[in-house]
Amino acid sequence: AWGLEFDMNMQQKCIYEEINAGVIVVGNYQAFHRENPTAPMPIDVRVDDPAKRVLHTSSGNANGQFVFTTKIAGEYKACFTQMQYQEASATRVKLEWKTGVEANDWDAIAKKEHLDAVSLELRKLEESM
Repeated sequence: AWGLEFDMNMQQKCIYEEINAGVIVVGNYQAFHRENPTAPMPIDVRVDDPAKRVLHTSSGNANGQFVFTTKIAGEYKACFTQMQYQEASATRVKLEWKTGVEANDWDAIAKKEHLDAVSLELRKLEESM
């Protein structure tokens, strides 16, 4: 797992990570005013796989989560966009990106991927090997 905090400065910033196929990914993000961390700053978020298929999209939220299992190996991309040009320079984003066993928010994974209890236990077992 890694955490990253960055200032938008421009209207869009993208983060890239090389990930193998069959890996669970969980990302939690939060956007706030750089000078006043308690003030939420709504942003747009889009996550694409290496084939440019959209895995997650969110508009106008200051925080959120994406959860998916990679289908192919390659470079995955998460882009954060501040639609208001004037707001971009004041926006800071905190991102926590977990892959594989580290991505152990099993309740969220089960909910997002519509897994039943048996499938969830099997997934946990596979991830631990």
